[in-house]
Amino acid sequence: MTETNGSETSRLPAATSVFGAPGRAGHLSLYLLYLALLAVYWLTQPPLTYQAGFGWDGVSYGAMAWQIEAGEPVVAEKPFCHRLGTPWLAGKLACLLPDSLALTQVFMLVNLLPILLYPFLFLRFWRRFGMSDGFAWLFVFVFLLSWHVSPRFNFYYPVTPDPWLWLFALLLLPELGRSRLSVFWYTLLIFIGVLFRELVLWVALAGVLGRALSISPGQWRSDLELRRQLIALGVGIVAMAITHQLATGTGGYTLARAVIGGFWHKPFPVWINGLFGAFGVLLVLPLSDWRWLRDWIARHPQLAVWLAGLWVLGWCAGTDTIRIVFWSAPVAFLLLHDHYRAHPGFYRRWWVVGLLLAVHFLSQRWATPTPDYDPAVLARFPVFTPQGACPYLDLEPQYAPHWVSKLSVIQYALVSLVLTWRFQLWRHREEDAA
Repeated sequence: MTETNGSETSRLPAATSVFGAPGRAGHLSLYLLYLALLAVYWLTQPPLTYQAGFGWDGVSYGAMAWQIEAGEPVVAEKPFCHRLGTPWLAGKLACLLPDSLALTQVFMLVNLLPILLYPFLFLRFWRRFGMSDGFAWLFVFVFLLSWHVSPRFNFYYPVTPDPWLWLFALLLLPELGRSRLSVFWYTLLIFIGVLFRELVLWVALAGVLGRALSISPGQWRSDLELRRQLIALGVGIVAMAITHQLATGTGGYTLARAVIGGFWHKPFPVWINGLFGAFGVLLVLPLSDWRWLRDWIARHPQLAVWLAGLWVLGWCAGTDTIRIVFWSAPVAFLLLHDHYRAHPGFYRRWWVVGLLLAVHFLSQRWATPTPDYDPAVLARFPVFTPQGACPYLDLEPQYAPHWVSKLSVIQYALVSLVLTWRFQLWRHREEDAA
C-alpha cells in the first residue's frame, strides 16, 4: 500500500535500512555491547541489603543451597522448596569456591551463565518466526535495559531461579508449532526445566491447549503434534512429582489459596498497572487493533496461549506482577514486531517512536539503578513509575501507595488514548486513500 499521509521527512526510513542483518562483525560488536552493559550493571548497581541480600523468597533458596552443600535433607517453605535446580547448582558450586565468597555471590555466578546466553537464544526464537536479526538485537537491548529482568536484577537480587526459567523458556518456545518437533529433546528440556521452576511446564501446557484449539476435535486423536505435546506435559508432571519427593515443604501454601488470594488482593486496575509497568505502552497498538490481533492469534495459537496464560498468572498466582507478566516478553516483542510489519507507515513517524521510547525510558528506569528496600523512604511522585531514590517496593503496583498506582495508571492511560486515537485516524485515511 502506498503511504499518503504526511511528508516523508516525518517518517523513519524503512525497516530494512535501519534494522537489517548486522553481519558477523556486527553480531560480535552487539554482543560485546551486551557484555559491556552487564559490566556497567555489575559496577553501578548496589545489591539489595534486606535480610543480608537474600531478600524475600531468596531466604528459602539460600537455605536450600546450604542444606545441599552440607548433604542434608532439603526443607524449606512452599512453593520455593520445589524449585531445586538453582539452589542445587549454588550448593555444589559453593563447595568448590573459597569460603570467603558470600552465598549471594555464588548465586550471582550461577545465574550469570544463562544470562550470557540470552542474546543467542532470543535471536534463535525470533528468527524462527521471521524477525530480522537487526530487529531482534533491538529487542534484546530493550529487554536488557528493563529494571526488573534477569540481566539487571541478577546484580541486585541474585538469589532467585528466574534466570534459568528464562533459559528453558527460550530453548523451548521455538519448538511450539514446529511440525518436526524432536520429542526426545523437547521432553528432556521440559523435564529438566521443571526441576528448576514448575512454570516451565506451562510451555507444554500452552503447546497442548494451543494445538487443541487450532484443530477440530475430530483430529485430536490422530494429530501427531498434539500427541507430542501431551507426552511432554506428562513428563513435566512426573518431574514436578519428583521435586515434591526430594524436598519437604513447610508453611500453609496451596495453589488454590494462592490463586484466590491473588484475585482478592490484586484489584483489576493494579493488574493493568502491572502490565504497563512491564511493557510501558509498547503493546498498546497491537492489543487495540482487534481485527489484526484476532488474525495473529489464529496464526500463532500456542504462543498466544503462552502470552495470555502468563498475564493471567501475573494477576492471580504471584505477588510481583511486573516480573511475572514480563516473562512473556519473547512473544510480546514478536507481537509488536508483527504489528509493525503490518502497519510500518504509522510506526515510522518520529513522534510515535519518540513517544514509545520516552515512556519506556521512564517506566523501565533505564538510567537509574534499582533502589534498595527502605521502608523509611517516602514514595516519590510517579512519572509512569516512581523515579529517583524511591523505596524498591513502590516500583511494584500492588505494594506502592494507592495514590502512586492511581497516578501511574492515569498517565499510562492518557498516552495509550493518544496512540490509539492517532492510529485509528491514520488507518482510516490509509483505507480511504486505497
